[in-house]
Amino acid sequence: MLHRFFVLTFLFLTYASCLQATTFPKYQEIVETLIRTTKTCEVDFDSGTKLKIEKRADGYWVGISTWDFTLLSYTINQRQLFWSATTQKYNTVAFNVAKAQPHTISKNNILTPLSRNPEFDSYNMNPFFGYEGWYHHVIKWYSDLEKKRPLEDFELYSLARAYSMYAQILLANTNEVLDAVLADFLTGDKASPKRIKFYNLIENKSVNYFHKTYLKNPNWKTIVGNIFIKYSNEVVTQYHTLALHTKHKDALNVFKGKDLYTKELLTFAANTLKSCPTNAILWTTGDNTSLPMFYLQQVKGIRKDVLVTNAYQLSSWRYINYVTNPKIHTNPILLDIAPAIYNKSNNDYIAIKDIASNLELNDLKLALSSDKKDRFFSSKKITLPFQVKNKLSLDLKTNYLIKNEWISLFIFAQNQRPFCFTVDFKINNYSFVKHLNIKKHLYPVGLVYQLAKKEHTITSDEEIETSYDIITNQLKWFPIKTISEESRPTFYYQLGAITILAMDLYNNDKNHQVVYLLDLCRKISPMD
Repeated sequence: MLHRFFVLTFLFLTYASCLQATTFPKYQEIVETLIRTTKTCEVDFDSGTKLKIEKRADGYWVGISTWDFTLLSYTINQRQLFWSATTQKYNTVAFNVAKAQPHTISKNNILTPLSRNPEFDSYNMNPFFGYEGWYHHVIKWYSDLEKKRPLEDFELYSLARAYSMYAQILLANTNEVLDAVLADFLTGDKASPKRIKFYNLIENKSVNYFHKTYLKNPNWKTIVGNIFIKYSNEVVTQYHTLALHTKHKDALNVFKGKDLYTKELLTFAANTLKSCPTNAILWTTGDNTSLPMFYLQQVKGIRKDVLVTNAYQLSSWRYINYVTNPKIHTNPILLDIAPAIYNKSNNDYIAIKDIASNLELNDLKLALSSDKKDRFFSSKKITLPFQVKNKLSLDLKTNYLIKNEWISLFIFAQNQRPFCFTVDFKINNYSFVKHLNIKKHLYPVGLVYQLAKKEHTITSDEEIETSYDIITNQLKWFPIKTISEESRPTFYYQLGAITILAMDLYNNDKNHQVVYLLDLCRKISPMD
């Protein structure tokens, strides 16, 4: 593997000089031209077999990418140069797999889909992308260029992302990140002090170049919003990553001397935290939701009793260890299951077969602990212990549960705490909510939704008054002239929650409270 990497590095250095004088086509053009011009494609495409595009110094390459369930990574075959940086012309490519039927290529057959916004496409943002070690080549390219002249905003940003990718891989285990050089991965479950020091060196460069991008162009847009938000997220990600590998007090050092996030984003995050009952566990989605909350809790000390968990990161065994770690959290999540059940790639998913009429949590534990290679749970109906004396019965709407979904069932059953969800879980058709079939169990509390043991149909007077008190008396608001792109989803989710409360109040003939809420919306909303 190292020999292969050195060969690729040599080729990179050989061809890199042509990049200065070459304008590479956009990724969308490459994909569309590949679809239009490839006449021979005898490949049986499926979810694990697609065409992979690599942007290298000498051009765009295309190969057949097949997921290897043993190696837990993609293998690439029949790699061919499709667009040459030397000739700046397209080449004809053909793909032939034995016994495969002829197929026409569609966008669904491409491993990396086109971005809705081409400017955020990694192939367009980076001079190299999509192959093992691309981040090393980007770092080398821009580091050499920076010695000759100051980097432009897009160059600073690309360099920051390359360092970020490199840092992520340094504390990840083999095959947890795609397109990484094998030698860069962490060996073993815990990083050595030397490894952590090197990680900080690389991650600090990422943070530094994101900040330089912000200073160069404060209006630079990223896929998560304004560059200042991306910079802030990177700092909190560094804290969170270090918390998985070192002492918590050492991880907190990354915040020293840094003021992160915008006032509006922190206000929305704080109001979400303050809507939660005491000692709640709050499920969130996305960096722009969870990371500002981590910052508020660890730096500002706001609602540290609430344990914030990103629903989709619960598929990571390291993240599960993070939320259950008493050295980090004063009131961590309790899990009465053997770590081996969720460790690394164990039980990344479990099949569901609708054989038995109704089963309990212990049956799921037995299924996950089975020595059988093809494990499955025998019912789509499961009953869990809920808040000590109650039961939570769920009718699963899926043929499989992935790790973050089944681990959440154990959290529901083994923790006697309020379980809350950000508003988007109720509004959107997330697979997490759909598979567990919990949407009807969610009822509003302030600006969050709480899980109930029974399906929730009509909001009670007590629930309405609780939400009204939280929104009008316990939360802090300020007039917002304009809503930034990264804050817009949260703002509208929270505005929607207030609107729903106003409708409930109206239906209960509490018009004076409706007027008060609408006045509040008018004061804080940028809309006329």
